[in-house]
Amino acid sequence: MGRYVKVVRAAVVGVVCVVGIGLLLLWLAGSFYDKVEPGPSEASKLSVGDAPTVVYRAVTVPLIYEAVGSIEAIHETQVGSKILARVRSVSVRAGQTVARDEVLIELDDSDLRARLEQAVAAGEAAKAELDQAKIDLARIEQLFEGGAATERELSTAGNAFRAAQANHQQGMEAVKEAQAMLDYAVIRAPMDAIVVDRLVEVGDMVQPGQALVKMYDRLQLTAVVRESLAARLKVGEPLTVWVDALGKSCPGRVSEIVPEADPVSRSFRVKVSGPCSPGVIPGMFGRLEIPVGQRQELRLAASVVMEMGQLEMVLVVEDGLVRRQFVRTGRRATDQATGEELVEIISGLDIGKSWRLIANPTQFWAEAGR
Repeated sequence: MGRYVKVVRAAVVGVVCVVGIGLLLLWLAGSFYDKVEPGPSEASKLSVGDAPTVVYRAVTVPLIYEAVGSIEAIHETQVGSKILARVRSVSVRAGQTVARDEVLIELDDSDLRARLEQAVAAGEAAKAELDQAKIDLARIEQLFEGGAATERELSTAGNAFRAAQANHQQGMEAVKEAQAMLDYAVIRAPMDAIVVDRLVEVGDMVQPGQALVKMYDRLQLTAVVRESLAARLKVGEPLTVWVDALGKSCPGRVSEIVPEADPVSRSFRVKVSGPCSPGVIPGMFGRLEIPVGQRQELRLAASVVMEMGQLEMVLVVEDGLVRRQFVRTGRRATDQATGEELVEIISGLDIGKSWRLIANPTQFWAEAGR
């Protein structure tokens, strides 16, 4: 009998424990509380009041294929020295814009000026000899006509005159050569360009053929475009280049389509040149934007998107109430017409609807005490 009582007592305790644990689990799961429907609670909604709002709708934009490439110089040159001399002055620095024929570097020209003066003096002496030979020839010709001079004397005077002419011509060429050598002491820009680097400093001794300044004139993007798209492009066609490092776009035109395909990737190299934004330099990464169709896109002013840590959200106005809506943004761009910064909405807002948003969410959120 005692054993039976113990078994019953143990069973009752087991049942009570199981029921207790079950009730505890139900309580922890919230079964004894009213359920809250998903979505923002009434307490979290705010009245829009007189806060300024803006309405956004999806717009039709070109569907873009991006071909990656690098920024390169169209014409890159190294300006060198033609003489052996010491650098007297350097007038440029890396990144400076120079005009055609602007002085870049001056070399020591003291020896060259002395040579020029010697050549000028020799030329003047040759000119005097030529004048005297001309007078002597005229005198001998008159004497020969009067029978007072022999044919030999006339021939000798003529030869002396022609020799004096040759010496004078040689002297003039020597002056031109000395002047040209003197001009080589001043290194000028061969074109309107931007200086990449100066390769010498004041006091350096330079040799003929040594590069002194490295520069380029204009920039272009060389991108790799797949065969099917390259066949649709034409030289002169306007395209846009996006430079990631600057977050800016540059308008350009197709300047060249290299008529040779890569046999592995089946792609062509396409070169696009045009006015570049300040700060674009050779070697930067760029994207060539090629329109291939159209698509719907929702673009908002960057000012209506509020950041909360690593999250982004907008304040949506519906039925006079304001609620938060978290979004994910994409590329930013500047509206060419208004200058306003726009941001693409990738997710969070349905592009098939119109959205009324708080124009200044940061101020609104702060005034609401959130």
